[in-house]
Amino acid sequence: MLYPRFIQAFIIISCITLFYSQSIRAETTDIPSPTITVKDLWMRPTLGDLKMSALYLTIVSTLPATDYLISVKSEIADYVGIEKTIVENDIASLIDVKKVAVPANNSVEFVPGQIHVIMLGVKKNLKLGDKVKLDFTFEKFGTINSEAIVCDSKPH
Repeated sequence: MLYPRFIQAFIIISCITLFYSQSIRAETTDIPSPTITVKDLWMRPTLGDLKMSALYLTIVSTLPATDYLISVKSEIADYVGIEKTIVENDIASLIDVKKVAVPANNSVEFVPGQIHVIMLGVKKNLKLGDKVKLDFTFEKFGTINSEAIVCDSKPH
């Protein structure tokens, strides 16, 4: 009776194949895909009649190549741009930044007194605790939607 042994062997081989294919799939799905994230987003409240604010954040990349932040948008302001503070001869000035390099497997921090996102023509007074929706567009990665909290300093 060769036929029942053939069925037994077929069932055993099928079970072994299924077990190993599930193990391999579990191992490969646990590996995170390369990505860019924005985190620790905070922005200053508006002061009196000044309709402006500044946004600070950290961009973290696990991509294998450098990408570039090319724009930031928010419906709350007429103008949203990236600026860098330059100090020469004890005089601070701001320069527009067209794009920010985000190196592969690295991070970029936007902090007061250095690089930041400026918002002009803010359409409502921003108070402590308010949240603001933002869209960050990268040259290769695409757009990330996020939210910043209004506070006096970086949240812990």
